[in-house]
Amino acid sequence: MTIKSLLLTWNDPATGDVNQRWINLPATIGRGNNNNLQLRSDAVSRQHVELTLKGDEIQVKDLGSTNGTYLNGQVVQHSELLLGDTLYLGSFLVSLLNTSDLALGTTVTESAEDAEGDRATVAYSSDDFSLEDLKDTVPETDPLMIDEALKSPAAPSELSDRESATIQLTEKETSEILDVASAFETQDIPDDTGETTITGFIYLDTMPQESLMVVPPPPILEDALVKVAELKSQDVIPVEETTYLSLGAGVGSFCWIDYLRVSGVPTSEIRTIGFEPYPLERYRRLCQNSQIPDHERLRSDSGSTPDNIWGYPGYAVREIASDVASGNVGHAAKIAWQIFSEPVLSESYTPISGRVFESVDREAARIGWEEMMIGGRIRNIRKTDDGRYVVFYHTLHGSEPRYLIGQYVHMSLGYPGFRLLDDLTTYRKLSQDFKRVVNAYEDHNHVYDVLAKKGGSVLLRGRGIVASRLIQRIYEIRQANPDKDIKIINLLRSPLPEGHRYGGNQRLVENHWELQPYNWPKSAFGGNLKALLEDATPEQRDQLLNDWGGTTTADRTDWRHMIRDGLKEGWYDIRFGAVSEVKAGSGNRIETAVKNRVNDQLEIIYSDYVIDATGLNASLDRNPILKDLLNKYDLPLNIKGRLKTDNQFEMVELRNGNGRFFATGAITFGNGYAPVDSFVGLQYAAGRSMETLLAVSAPHVQPINPFRSLSQYMKWIRGVQP
Repeated sequence: MTIKSLLLTWNDPATGDVNQRWINLPATIGRGNNNNLQLRSDAVSRQHVELTLKGDEIQVKDLGSTNGTYLNGQVVQHSELLLGDTLYLGSFLVSLLNTSDLALGTTVTESAEDAEGDRATVAYSSDDFSLEDLKDTVPETDPLMIDEALKSPAAPSELSDRESATIQLTEKETSEILDVASAFETQDIPDDTGETTITGFIYLDTMPQESLMVVPPPPILEDALVKVAELKSQDVIPVEETTYLSLGAGVGSFCWIDYLRVSGVPTSEIRTIGFEPYPLERYRRLCQNSQIPDHERLRSDSGSTPDNIWGYPGYAVREIASDVASGNVGHAAKIAWQIFSEPVLSESYTPISGRVFESVDREAARIGWEEMMIGGRIRNIRKTDDGRYVVFYHTLHGSEPRYLIGQYVHMSLGYPGFRLLDDLTTYRKLSQDFKRVVNAYEDHNHVYDVLAKKGGSVLLRGRGIVASRLIQRIYEIRQANPDKDIKIINLLRSPLPEGHRYGGNQRLVENHWELQPYNWPKSAFGGNLKALLEDATPEQRDQLLNDWGGTTTADRTDWRHMIRDGLKEGWYDIRFGAVSEVKAGSGNRIETAVKNRVNDQLEIIYSDYVIDATGLNASLDRNPILKDLLNKYDLPLNIKGRLKTDNQFEMVELRNGNGRFFATGAITFGNGYAPVDSFVGLQYAAGRSMETLLAVSAPHVQPINPFRSLSQYMKWIRGVQP
């Protein structure tokens, strides 16, 4: 049997994550999880389009989508896709690069460069090779990447008459392509006979920032103070208004809006703009990518309940109740003992991640999240001449420009992006290898699939909570596949002989890992350390945050045993040094050159994969919205180089008459509260901002006094709207 397959590559519009997946035709694309390819965007219907083969032609059929399917800018119901055609699905742009039946080893078609101008992809196909013949000839590699020398002089967008650019390959180059083709075996394409035909290649990507703009930023936004009358007088871009506006639509926005709703503000007065339909959608994806599936536990405590501003019942009590109801009394007793004896006699309790996500989804439905949510990409933020703020954004569907004016604005945009170490960034740019060198927050499950099938070695960079979770995942694969040779080399910059010290307290260190149940000491969340930080000067805050912070992982007995066993048995190894170069080595292995900081000796570490688990990028320059805002109003930064706010999380320098502008989350680290990107921190920030709104008599905001608190709590218990 011959299989017709397509390789889809796309960037997540919310995160910029690079994703790839093989699919067989026919296939459906949509927002629902029952599609062959799921695109997480509220502008994409649950089942949006179907791709089928009719002979050698790829056909696209709209499946009754809400926002329609656009082929080359025209709405279509059913059509053939030809080379160079562009297909718009919400905010996603699909370009058909190649559908010809190329003879493998004789012709190659190259795609146009992406928005950054430094990535090219190669499409090829074959009718004449057997996977069984080629299986296991080379280790896993990326089937898209070939040597720079194979690049064609013309990209499809430059061709006429829908012809593809081709070049003849030498015998050596043909061999290299055949080696690449052998990696198809690892892609899990159903195959009854071992014979596969790759008939096409589609590059699926979000539209670059520039192309998202139907028109350039209007000249009116060049002014730091926009005139509302002039804004409304133009009839090109629609102008909408609201009272409360939250930017980001993630968990930070959710916490702020939850407080507004409990405080008495109706949904008609609130709007939030973002990419994801649900507030914890991106957070959930990052957890899953970093190997925390729904059945595993988060690094959070029982009282960190983003769905419940009162904090009771916490997740531990809910888990106990669920266990008792299902007859699992023994486990319920274990959890009860844990929360009463932590952290002295037992490990600190942490909630099951899937239950956290489910609880937030329920609360989002209760407060009317869908009524307030706008799917859009924010471009610019400006003050208005009537004491408000205007946000210029583009809708996810069709990239249509909009203005939205609000008087009280809240911004919680999360981390601007992934942090990939410089040497790994250089490697990926030069090699175009996005499969063997990955970030822990990217979808990299193919690494674990290959380890389970063939074994291999992983060079792990970092020693925080994410790195520890990846070690556990690989350990579990080793346990399930004892016949496979699976190893981890943990590369650290320097040894860690002792932990951070503050006052008379010092963190425990074991095997160069600094252990602490949560990211910050508990009293930094709501005790004496929190009060100390609020009253400190910027310089004092800098020192306190350095003393309390640092890279830590949870103090879990089972994980500590894994590390001890790994060191003893030899499958886990710790190395120290500074990386001088990362390059592709022989046998499809990666060579990492490491210079010892003590004796300057150079060591070459060979591995099949490299995983960067050093964290997320918090640089404000990585976010064009923040960069534009900072430049336009010459805003000061705090001692840690993040957005400066007061203790109520207001950006005072952006105050505009009676209008107020708040910021929360990771972009505000370095002010008067340490755990700003935690569930508790986001809820705390939302509550503090209510104090400012009450002080300026913001519409509909009522104090949550004992009577109102009890009344609203009973509504929360019953699942009734505020």
